[in-house]
Amino acid sequence: MTRSALIVNGNPVKNTESITQMRSININDLHFPVGPNGGVLTFHERPLIMSSAKRYDLVMMEDNENHFKLGLLLQGPLIKEYNFTIQSVLYYANIYSELPLVLSTWATTVSSNSLGAIPANVQIIVNAEPLKSGPQNINRQIASTLTGIRRLIDMGCTHILKLRSDQRLYSKHFVEFLRALDKQFPIFVKGKQKSRLIVPSLDSFKYRLCGLSDHMIFGSASDLLLLFECPFDGREQQDIEWEKATNWRAYDKLNLCEVYLFRHFVDAVSAVQPKTLKQSWELVKDRFLIIDHSCLDILWPKYSTSEYRWRNYFAEKSRLHSEFSFSDWLILFSTLSEKWVVEEKILDEPF
Repeated sequence: MTRSALIVNGNPVKNTESITQMRSININDLHFPVGPNGGVLTFHERPLIMSSAKRYDLVMMEDNENHFKLGLLLQGPLIKEYNFTIQSVLYYANIYSELPLVLSTWATTVSSNSLGAIPANVQIIVNAEPLKSGPQNINRQIASTLTGIRRLIDMGCTHILKLRSDQRLYSKHFVEFLRALDKQFPIFVKGKQKSRLIVPSLDSFKYRLCGLSDHMIFGSASDLLLLFECPFDGREQQDIEWEKATNWRAYDKLNLCEVYLFRHFVDAVSAVQPKTLKQSWELVKDRFLIIDHSCLDILWPKYSTSEYRWRNYFAEKSRLHSEFSFSDWLILFSTLSEKWVVEEKILDEPF
C-alpha cells in the first residue's frame, strides 16, 4: 500500500510531481494538469501522523456564563491502517486538551496493543456488537453513538460534536468555528429542540428528503440524544430491495440510514414529516445548519479519493446528487428563499 491517497486515471500517485508528468499544459507559469475528462486537475495532500499537531491563535474554553461545555465523540471501529483512528484521537486530544473526548468503538476491533498511551482527557468505551448490524451498519452507529452521548452527558457536557472514526477534521479551530455558528444562528422554532444541528455538506443531498449527512453532527447534547435514542432497524442488508431505489422518491420509501435517523428525529421533536422537497427544505432551514465540509478540512478515505466525490462538471445527471452547500442553506435561511423555485419533479427523475 502506498502512503498516497490519490489515484489519477486508475494509477496511484506517489508524489505531487508525478501528476504534472502525466499530462500537463504550462502557460506563463500557470499549470493545468489535465484530468481524465480533459479538465484541469487539482490535488491536496494531508499528513497521516497528526499526534504532535498544535492549535494556534484561538482558544476554546468552557463558556460558564452561557453554561456551555463541549465534549468530542468519535464513534466506529478502529481504523488500523496507519493507526488512523488512534492518531485522530491523539490529534484532537492534543489540540483540545481542555475538552473531554470519548472514543466509542467495538470489542472486535480493539486489542491490548492497539491503543497505546491514552491522554488523560480521553475515555474509551468498548461496546458489544448489536445482534443485527442493520442496513449499512446503522444499528452499529446508533449503539456506539448513544453510549458515547450518554457518557459525555454524565460528564456534564451541554454540547457534543459527534465524529466518525474513519474521518478526520484537519481544521485547527473547528470547535471555535462550530460554536460561533451555534451562537450566530440560533433556532427560532419552539419545542423540544434546543439548538440547530450542524452537519457537513458531505453526503447532505439536496434532493433526498430528510437527506442530511450523519457523518459529523454538532449540537446540544439533549438534541443528539433525541436523534440517537432511535429504535434499531430490524432489517439487514440483504432485506433491502436496493433495485427499487431508481430515484429519490423511491429511495425515500426504503427509509435507510440517514433518512431513518432524521425521520426519527422529526418525530422526536414533534415536527411534520416532509413529503415534498419544499417541506424538506423548510425543515433544513428551520432546524439545521449545513456547512461546507472544506471549512472543516475533512478527510474521508473511504469509497473515493476525490475531494468532492459527488461534484461532476461533465455529467448532466450529476445534479441529482448535488449536495447542500452553506451558500444553499444561507439562501434558504434568508428572504431570498421566497423566490427559489423548487422543482418537485426532480424526485422522480431516474438516477
